[in-house]
Amino acid sequence: MASSVLRVFVVDDSSLYRKIICDAVSSIDGVRLSGFARDGREALEKIAVLQPDVVTLDVEMPEMNGIETLAIINERWPNIRVVMVSSTSEFSVKQTILAVEGCAFSFITKPENGDIARINRELATVFEAISAERGGYVATSVQPVRTVQTKTVEVTRTPLVCVIGISTGGPNALVRIIPTLPANLKVPVCIVQHMPAGFTKALADSLCGRSSVVVKEAIHGELLKPGCVYIAMGGKQMRLAPSTESPFGKIEITDDAPENFCKPSVDYLLRSCSLAFPGRVITIIMTGMGSDGTRGLQLVKRHGGTAIGQDEKSCTVYGMPGSAMRAGVIDVEVPLDEIVPTLLKYL
Repeated sequence: MASSVLRVFVVDDSSLYRKIICDAVSSIDGVRLSGFARDGREALEKIAVLQPDVVTLDVEMPEMNGIETLAIINERWPNIRVVMVSSTSEFSVKQTILAVEGCAFSFITKPENGDIARINRELATVFEAISAERGGYVATSVQPVRTVQTKTVEVTRTPLVCVIGISTGGPNALVRIIPTLPANLKVPVCIVQHMPAGFTKALADSLCGRSSVVVKEAIHGELLKPGCVYIAMGGKQMRLAPSTESPFGKIEITDDAPENFCKPSVDYLLRSCSLAFPGRVITIIMTGMGSDGTRGLQLVKRHGGTAIGQDEKSCTVYGMPGSAMRAGVIDVEVPLDEIVPTLLKYL
């Protein structure tokens, strides 16, 4: 696939959104629009003939909705990557989270405020990730991270907080590891999952229903507790600060600018952790496009923290952990199913 063009098929019952997405697909280098459909049934008929590499799939459609169509695509053509296209309605958000926890590759949200440029950017990023997964072109939108000497300090104290940084392929990976965390976990876990506003609460609720630990969307001013998992709010930044009321600190939610094009950003959270809890932070960098987390890990490691990376074979996209590995800030790299057992050894 290194030199081949991604063939993309668009499914949406709205003529307006169908045109917006088709136009966006046609404008992206290395991608070709192979066709479109107005509903799930028509889509399945055309996909059987056209055999595209990628399908963008509207969540809410009459007769056969996107979730039903996704299940059939995955059963018949498991090599096709599906990108869900979601509105911000409660139903669509919940269904989208279930889709990306399962077999959908990723999702984008519809340009309900006319932000067509955002759709172009997000689709380009997703297609870039799919090409990277298939051994295609290397991401050009991600700036290389300069390797620095971290001067690590020997860890003599157990961690107070665990931070997980994750992006593309994240919901599917998280649904495999968060439910395996023990209820008596000794530390709080803070997760930055690259996701827009409105979706992180649905992700937290879905994971909480499957887990022994409490999983929630982070709230400004909330005191951290062991055995709880806090997911950074989409569209905001999250940082940790010391607190006289809890040895694990407290959450601060801000509207600071994106970092690495991300809001929330792993680097932003890790920078605060390295200052608030020097030497007592354990970080897990997992599947995701780009390099978010590498610069923050350089600070964490400089203060004596520990870092676990997800291995390339089990990643949907090896961008984030690969960047951290190349920068020399990962202590141990393990497959997805060994992440929690490895974490527990450090606690």
